[in-house]
Amino acid sequence: MKSMRNKGKEQIMITVGLTLILIASYGYFYFAFFAPKASQMTPVTRDAQTTVAVDGSAKLPVINKDDSFTIVALPDTQFYSMSHPDIFCKQTDWIASHKESMNIVFVSQLGDIVNDGGKRLDEWANASKCLGKLDGVSPYSVVPGNHDLDISGNKASGFSTFDKYFPVSRFSNNSWYGGYYGSNRNNFEIISANGMKLAFLNLEIEPSDGALNWAQSEVRAHPDAYTILTTHKYLPDNSNSRDSSLSFSSNGNTGESIWKKLVNLNCQISLTLNGHYAHASQGELHPAAAGENHVTSTNSCGKSVNQVEQDYQSLDNGGNGWLRLFVFTPKTRSIKVYTYSPYLDALNLDDPGRFDMKM
Repeated sequence: MKSMRNKGKEQIMITVGLTLILIASYGYFYFAFFAPKASQMTPVTRDAQTTVAVDGSAKLPVINKDDSFTIVALPDTQFYSMSHPDIFCKQTDWIASHKESMNIVFVSQLGDIVNDGGKRLDEWANASKCLGKLDGVSPYSVVPGNHDLDISGNKASGFSTFDKYFPVSRFSNNSWYGGYYGSNRNNFEIISANGMKLAFLNLEIEPSDGALNWAQSEVRAHPDAYTILTTHKYLPDNSNSRDSSLSFSSNGNTGESIWKKLVNLNCQISLTLNGHYAHASQGELHPAAAGENHVTSTNSCGKSVNQVEQDYQSLDNGGNGWLRLFVFTPKTRSIKVYTYSPYLDALNLDDPGRFDMKM
């Protein structure tokens, strides 16, 4: 009897030992495969409104719709249209689904909608489909960049493909559409947000003097509007000076000429937006070295004009879905600028990706 009991104890001890080994093994397995990796850690708070996490879990700015509104800038979507339309549509889907929570009142596409001019209509179809998600949802504008010309980089080749996919008729039935020059390649919109009258003046790549004269007439007709000028090529990403050389036309206007002939002379033009310049290296998660710049100049009225450049096309996947959020708070005369990717669900909180401006 005693030997049987000892055998029973030995069997129990062996069973318990094996169970502990299995539990320990499972614990190691669970830790090894399910414990947070370095790229899956909890978001790190940077300030009261925003957080960023390396796994892409981003806390967006909290918008009080009674006090603030958001304008979105979509820079250089050319490689999305060519190879990654899913990322392009992810951007516009996000804008549509966050229109209310972010109080998004306008979306400005900054040119280079496509990459190959009039050669590849599939790129235009992709762009039209993705931007079409904003039709009937939010006011928005497009401008042609150098890659949107019928022959990419040659302004003399014309805008017929741009005009086919983004004609005046696509926008003109909206109450916010204010007019155009030549075709929709130069266009004007006007809206109201949080008690402010906002005008959006959008000009073709290296705009002609005729386009600038038209723009002047629109600005003159709305002297009480906070005016935002968008054109594809204006401020480089690596200089405090506006561009001063023509690259795609023989008789257009450079960034510096646009400043002298239009922006500097009109007190209400308070913000300019452009893309085009991207000198980043490939493979960066956050666009700390991407095409980004912001410069403030004083106009002839003695007022500050904020000039902001952004272009992420040099990053992975043609830009990894990065866009710009301009959060305006009229009561404090402030603009908070965020760089966000709906594709990565991530915020870049390092200057020049995150900064503040005065209105």
